[in-house]
Amino acid sequence: MGLFETKSLLSAALIFLPHGVRVISTVVYGLRSLIPLFCAQVLTGLSFISNIYLLIPLALVGTFCVWLSIHMIFRRVNGLSLEQITFKNIILIAFLSSILNSIGNFVTKMILIDDYGTLFNQDLFLYILGDFLGTILLFLVYIKWLKKYLMKFFTEKQQ
Repeated sequence: MGLFETKSLLSAALIFLPHGVRVISTVVYGLRSLIPLFCAQVLTGLSFISNIYLLIPLALVGTFCVWLSIHMIFRRVNGLSLEQITFKNIILIAFLSSILNSIGNFVTKMILIDDYGTLFNQDLFLYILGDFLGTILLFLVYIKWLKKYLMKFFTEKQQ
């Protein structure tokens, strides 16, 4: 049948946190994150997708969109250095990978699902927005948690 049983659920996630996990893990771990991300997406996708021939291409698109974004922007193959992991760079990678992921998902579905619809519509915009907001929210939570953890670590170490 397709990704979901009804088409109205396609844009249900206004904040899609799994894309944030993909962005942060690919930025930090580079190529080493691709196989675990692909396996995780396939395993979680099995609960939503009844067609394995649709699941694998969608998982490939989701897995490689962030890596491709990093490669396109920074010409790097294996993640970013610590100096390059800035909020500005994360936003840039999140935005480009959200676009690539959304367009890749829609093109895949248009090819594999009969009468899926057109590429440029409201669902595509909501996919991009959900991926982007999920990444930003997860990154901000991560920064807040990391700051709290590091502050606690350094204050205990000084005492």
